Amino acid sequence: MKQDLFLPQDYQKALIKYRNTLELLDEIETNTTIGDFSQAVSSAYNLLHSVQELDKLSERKVAHDINQEIVSKGIKQDLKIELVVRSI
Repeated sequence: MKQDLFLPQDYQKALIKYRNTLELLDEIETNTTIGDFSQAVSSAYNLLHSVQELDKLSERKVAHDINQEIVSKGIKQDLKIELVVRSI
């Protein structure tokens, strides 16, 4: 999994969620193969939740990067950083 998709403080949580998705994919395959479709559906629901959590963590990084870019542009234009950060 690409580490640069997440904030440093979120990476361990993202890694856990990522590993969880791999386990859940295996569970879905196994349960589908043996015919335990209700358990496969349950695992699929959990898989969706894990992927949504990864998406949220990734979006935090995107928002942080946008914020940093705005602040950097503000510094270059001699704006007061407090006003830039406060407006976000």
